[in-house]
Amino acid sequence: MNPRAVVFLTVALCLGSGGRDLQAQDSVRIDQFRPPAAPAFVLLGVEPVSVERPSTPQAFAATMLAASDELTLLPRNYAIEVAPYWLARHPTLEFDQYYSGNAWQTFLQTLSFSFATVSADTGVAGTSVGLGFRALLARGRAPDLADSLRAVQQEMLDEEDPERLRALDQVQQGLVARFHEADLRRVGGRFELAAAATMQFPSQRFENGRLRRVGIWTTYSYQLEKPRLDVTVVAPSAKERAFFEEHAALIRSLAALERMEVVAEATEQPQTIRHAMDTLDLRIPMAGLFDIAAEMTRLSKERLKIEAELAGLQGKLDNPQFVARAKPEVVAQSRERVAELLARRTKVDGTLADLRGGGE
Repeated sequence: MNPRAVVFLTVALCLGSGGRDLQAQDSVRIDQFRPPAAPAFVLLGVEPVSVERPSTPQAFAATMLAASDELTLLPRNYAIEVAPYWLARHPTLEFDQYYSGNAWQTFLQTLSFSFATVSADTGVAGTSVGLGFRALLARGRAPDLADSLRAVQQEMLDEEDPERLRALDQVQQGLVARFHEADLRRVGGRFELAAAATMQFPSQRFENGRLRRVGIWTTYSYQLEKPRLDVTVVAPSAKERAFFEEHAALIRSLAALERMEVVAEATEQPQTIRHAMDTLDLRIPMAGLFDIAAEMTRLSKERLKIEAELAGLQGKLDNPQFVARAKPEVVAQSRERVAELLARRTKVDGTLADLRGGGE
């Protein structure tokens, strides 16, 4: 089955069971499923009015010295975020290393630390401190637009006509805009990791410090390429339909759907995968998403292999001498394997029927 279908069915399965608890919330945003940008602030439960974000080693040092009174006091009601990699200059960093870097480059370039302090909530003078980090271990791949940009820039160097230069400049600006958009909407796997811990220091004494909270966030997501799937959710129950309609935006975002229609009933459509789930029936049109003929050929070959293995096992089990002489566990394993193969054959037959457009 197409990966898009797997993603949608997984999301729908979650929403169809435990995910119904979302109904208790007024609204659900996709950002709620991602690690926080500043985990230290979240774990402390604060939203600082002002956050220091130094971009050079000098600025970082000056900020810390000023906040701590020359490193003699623990800053209070203070917040800072810093990305260590970008504090220094990288004159040898090439565009491809940034745009399509490996896992280590991705981690270094996206690693950021957050630090915050607030007055303690224990009723005793003191300070609560939070320290956290956030990074990407994988961020997907972006479309390769570098060659196009280099070609336009080279043409601009060779061009002398002002009108043509202006036109090329507009093309270049358009490519740069596409670069930024592609960098934000990379295709493929994205793995985010964040962690934070908070400590409390009553009476402003370091020896009284104790750990209060620890939090770890991990999220793996997968951004699919277009065209996205169209999915029809057949839900006879009005309550089920209301649930899917209420959370339609969230489901479309999580499953990368182009369109999701929720109906009480639907007619059969050719080249459409059907998936029954509790009282729901999901319809996913496959036409144009992959080579249906090739997939049918593959499934037909798999069915022949299933039939061949079934015939061999069934022949043994139908032989009284084999059943009498073989170890009981061997006979049991053979029967279990027959049941597995029969179930797999049923699934293959159902998929083949769906692809032909006549499945139930």
